[in-house]
Amino acid sequence: MVSGGMTCIKYLLFVFNFIFA
Repeated sequence: MVSGGMTCIKYLLFVFNFIFA
């Protein structure tokens, strides 16, 4: 992992997909 910010954004997108599925 190069940047922790990208991981945080990807995690947020995953959670959003799970909630708004």
